[in-house]
Amino acid sequence: MGAVNLIKTDNKVCLEIYNQLYKYFEESLNSYPLEVNLTGIFFVDILRLLTGSTLRHREIQHGIVIDHPKLKENLPGWPHIGYGDLINGVDIETKIFGVELGLSEGVFKRKILSLLSNVISKKNFNSCFTRFDYEKFLVANSYKHRFNVSWINELQWEPSIPAITEQIKGLQCCIDKISDNSELPLDADIYVNLLEKRVRAIVKEKDHPRLDNLNLFVCGSGAELINRFVGACALQNNIPVINIAHGESFGLLDNPIFGIGEQLYSSAYLGYGNCYSDNVDNYLFSYPGEKRSNYISGSSPTINKIYNKSKSNHHNFHSNKIFYFPTSLRGTRHRYGPYQDCSDYEYLQWQKKLLEIFDNKLFIKGHPKEKYLYLFETVHDKYISKKFLDIIDDVDVFVFDYISTAFCYAAATNKPIIYFNIGIQNIEKEAYEAIKKRALTFDVTDKFDISYDEIVKQLMQMDIDHTVTKSYSLNEDRENREKKLLHYIINNYLG
Repeated sequence: MGAVNLIKTDNKVCLEIYNQLYKYFEESLNSYPLEVNLTGIFFVDILRLLTGSTLRHREIQHGIVIDHPKLKENLPGWPHIGYGDLINGVDIETKIFGVELGLSEGVFKRKILSLLSNVISKKNFNSCFTRFDYEKFLVANSYKHRFNVSWINELQWEPSIPAITEQIKGLQCCIDKISDNSELPLDADIYVNLLEKRVRAIVKEKDHPRLDNLNLFVCGSGAELINRFVGACALQNNIPVINIAHGESFGLLDNPIFGIGEQLYSSAYLGYGNCYSDNVDNYLFSYPGEKRSNYISGSSPTINKIYNKSKSNHHNFHSNKIFYFPTSLRGTRHRYGPYQDCSDYEYLQWQKKLLEIFDNKLFIKGHPKEKYLYLFETVHDKYISKKFLDIIDDVDVFVFDYISTAFCYAAATNKPIIYFNIGIQNIEKEAYEAIKKRALTFDVTDKFDISYDEIVKQLMQMDIDHTVTKSYSLNEDRENREKKLLHYIINNYLG
């Protein structure tokens, strides 16, 4: 696979951009605390803009942009710089700002739950749930703890950051340096202009509002901009924030989104399994102890169900139905780094090679959220679009090249897994050892060459070890995350 060296270089280039941006962010905290720090709140957006445009530019330089008319168009919405913009030039007047966050749909209006308990003395404890399944939370816990739910008026909340003008000036200096050191494909002024227009379309330049009647915020992924606003505002008001990890595992991957993305604006973080907290100092992108969020270990109910059903069965190898589960393509707007993806061209070329290795015996499972089917179908004329859990019993062998939710589901079964590591992701060292115990793992190089018969031979000799499931998707007591969240709230805020 000729892309392996290119993937390594892509990640290296993006890591350099990240390191410079992170260094500036830490320096900016001396002037603008975390709760009002524009670079901190918009860090993921800035990283996506700078690295995404750089990666697309590198594709153009290497002549590996897929020849499709949709990829040649300029990109009006976020992140504003598509292949067309890099080839034809950026026309900022044609860009659309502020729409992506759904302001017209009331995304910033937060429903507040008042948890009134007959068994807890602090009856006026108000918590705000954002993008978390609060109905599931209540169903799981209201009966046992006799919670009565009453709705309070929607919180009318307008996102705001003070000193935007001054902070944009500082960010300009940072991007100027990154442009000089990392050779960004566009002039630094273009990036700053796009970022400033995006910020001002979403945020008012004033202090955070006071939130006097709240005791706790419970938010979804900390990488989402909406939850970073909520977190910053809450922390400014001395209100603790609990972020909820998405996916079905925690701690397998070690990248900037895992660190400054997911955990920056949280007081506590609800994840999966115990391995992250047991080895937190081994992660490159975790925070020093004084800045670290409290970790709440939960279990995935879905994986627990799969695991309990599968673990007692004996492993019998069958190769009639070998299913390949690629990750989604990145298309016109979703590339960024480091350690997130590779070019669509090279990824599809790899998929062609994989089909050859398996002598076209692979069943292709399309990603359920594939946004770029028009690219995916340039290689795959036949593929399965059903949900993973609807076909899990039909699979004899799972094939992956990307650690994802689907991989975690498969790992909980008693069926064999083949994992090709093509170098996209940065997997934590101990987690990688657990993956290699569960899946027949091949570290792909540019000279990678193996036959289907050899793969089958090695697979038949492999025993299944469920360490990856037990350590990264389940906790020791197997208690689901809704109950873990409730217990944490009771023990830490209602005592």
